[in-house]
Amino acid sequence: MTPLRQKMINEMVLRRFSPKTQEAYVAAVTGLAKYYKQSPEKIDKQMVLDYQLYLMQKRKLAWSSCNVAVSGIRFFYTQTLGMDSWKPSGF
Repeated sequence: MTPLRQKMINEMVLRRFSPKTQEAYVAAVTGLAKYYKQSPEKIDKQMVLDYQLYLMQKRKLAWSSCNVAVSGIRFFYTQTLGMDSWKPSGF
C-alpha cells in the first residue's frame, strides 16, 4: 500500500467512515489514477472534470455512482492532500 493511500484511509478512519465508504472512496481515486495512468496527486482540476464526464457519458454510470466517485475524489484532494481551495466547478 502506498503512503498516500494509507494517509487517505487514516483520514477516513479518524472521521469514522464506514468500511464500505472507505472502500468506495479508495476505489474512486484508484479509478481516476488508472484512467490517467499516473499518481492522483499529479492530476489537475480539469482532468478530474474530464474524468467525471467520462463516467457520466461514456460509462453511463448512475447519478449515485458518479456522486460517490466525486465525493471520494473531493475527499482525497481536500482532506488527504489538504487542498482546501480545490473545488472545481461542478463539485
